[in-house]
Amino acid sequence: MKRFTFIALFTLSLGFAFTSCNSDDDSVTYWYNYGTYIETMSNNQGFVVELDSGDTLVPSQIDYLADELEDSSRVMAYFSIDSETENVIHSGYLELYRVLTKDIIQLTEENQDSIGNDGVSVNENTIWLTEYHLNVVFSYYGGSVTHYINLVKPIQDTVDDEGRLILELRHNNNNDPSYNVLTGVVSFDMRSLYQPGIDSVNFLFKSTDYYDYEFTWEGTYYFENQSLKLAPANTSGILPGNLK
Repeated sequence: MKRFTFIALFTLSLGFAFTSCNSDDDSVTYWYNYGTYIETMSNNQGFVVELDSGDTLVPSQIDYLADELEDSSRVMAYFSIDSETENVIHSGYLELYRVLTKDIIQLTEENQDSIGNDGVSVNENTIWLTEYHLNVVFSYYGGSVTHYINLVKPIQDTVDDEGRLILELRHNNNNDPSYNVLTGVVSFDMRSLYQPGIDSVNFLFKSTDYYDYEFTWEGTYYFENQSLKLAPANTSGILPGNLK
């Protein structure tokens, strides 16, 4: 089984911590990981979670399930392990939270004001590809107002000098006072980039933080025969925040 990182820290986006608990002096370890919710009739719960670590999480019970999950929904799983074999984990305790998932959109003169251009911080350890999605954990300043986060193709110069598609992470803080540094996670559906006759797309991801520092990350997405890219270990455990 491919191991992933256990963390016992509070999540800034929601402001509370999950911790392990004890029963008869036996410590129970809880794990966080992101994954994809897959409907199946192979078990009594009707689904499994294909974790970004490369493992399949099979539930034996459900302690919390986010509303309106459907096949291929992106989720964050919080769970204990009852048993495991090669690449298969049978969970005991299980909570599933929905991860904000969006299509990539075209920036236009009409929508650029609502899309915004407020600072957002990303680094190479908090961005990764899975079968259908580009996943980003990011930090931003905010208080209590709902923020908007989007991945856009810019109005002009959509392709750089090396032929890579430019994708910009855009943030609208809706004039929220900058009281705290918050953390969020979002998955962008890469299938929206498909065009007939192409099997992959080279892209350059860009974001600009609150100090006007530009971060870039390049990747290649394959529309068929996708190979799973493992999530960076230190992205585990960030719950979705007040975002849309």
